[in-house]
Amino acid sequence: CIKVLSCLCQEDTEGEIKREQTQEQRTEKDSMYELSAKNDRLMLERGMKDSLSLRQIMLSGDWIPLDLPDKAKSIFNKTKIMSLGGATEASIWSIYYEIGEVKPAWKSIPYGMPLKNQTMYVLNFAGELCPMDVVGEIYIGGVGVAQGYCGDTEKTEAAFIQHDHLGRIYKTGDMGVLRKEGYIEFLGRIDNQVKIRGYRIELGEIESAINNVPGIEKSVISYVVNRTGNKQLIAYYIPTSNDLASETIKESIGAFLPEYMVPQHYISIKELPLSANGKIDRSKLPELNLDKKERALSKDVISPLQKTLLGIWQKVFENTEITITDDFYGLGGDSIVLMKLLDEIALAGLENISIEDILEYETIEALSAYMEENK
Repeated sequence: CIKVLSCLCQEDTEGEIKREQTQEQRTEKDSMYELSAKNDRLMLERGMKDSLSLRQIMLSGDWIPLDLPDKAKSIFNKTKIMSLGGATEASIWSIYYEIGEVKPAWKSIPYGMPLKNQTMYVLNFAGELCPMDVVGEIYIGGVGVAQGYCGDTEKTEAAFIQHDHLGRIYKTGDMGVLRKEGYIEFLGRIDNQVKIRGYRIELGEIESAINNVPGIEKSVISYVVNRTGNKQLIAYYIPTSNDLASETIKESIGAFLPEYMVPQHYISIKELPLSANGKIDRSKLPELNLDKKERALSKDVISPLQKTLLGIWQKVFENTEITITDDFYGLGGDSIVLMKLLDEIALAGLENISIEDILEYETIEALSAYMEENK
């Protein structure tokens, strides 16, 4: 038997979960274990290879590493593995998934299906049910939904909603998608929104697109602010092969996402940093040092064409710190700036550069490479 760190649960014959009384000592047959995915990984990696025989391990947390269930089974080969999720505002656990075979196509362990007496919905911003495979916000309904936040009417009214058709539901602030298999896939927090060039975008949408690129196990999107005060998106991804180029990723997602949602930077990582409760900890992602990256592109390594274009860009944008890797939109480019660039380009004798070229090849580096290839 083992010491249980939170309230125990027991599975009934229909696959639902019922709460039981917590106790520290149980028979070997009835032993169960529940903890966050991060600490479960730590336990397994330290080699807990003794005589314990667990009936069930319950993994809680939004992001359960894909390799964790199989690691658990390699030690406790007769143990049933289950993921659990939910919110404190809806009685802690509202959704579960019994993990059997981890399928190669999975990008994450499924968030799952609702527990008995609970309901889970994926809604759009109009409060309508999203079709299958369409990203939306996760809401929780059922008897577990709390009355509200004690002493905070404003916060309660913002999070607990009386829906015209679904009844009283809790707005989780999490993004998700209902898959055809019937389970919900967790995609991250909705408050991970960022405004790029006037557009408010969901980082989870970009992550979902990148996760569907062959050769990528999982990804997370963040951003960095450049010298001009504009945000540039960064894609952190876990590759399944070493020969995956960032340009391949960019081209793949560019077929599905608008240009302003395609990240400018790509960083390969071995695993996603998780907090103690199993959520992605963006503060622990590797930093992108733009200054260091740009200093490497010094004037003595750029071509004459790049040097000419760089002078034009710096003049029109009135910024001498611009480098050949700064993109047009990231610098704050608009239609007026575009016209000024074309005038200066014509004065420099580069009349074969069109509006379409500047918009398609957004950096001086990309534009000059295109020009060199098409002389």
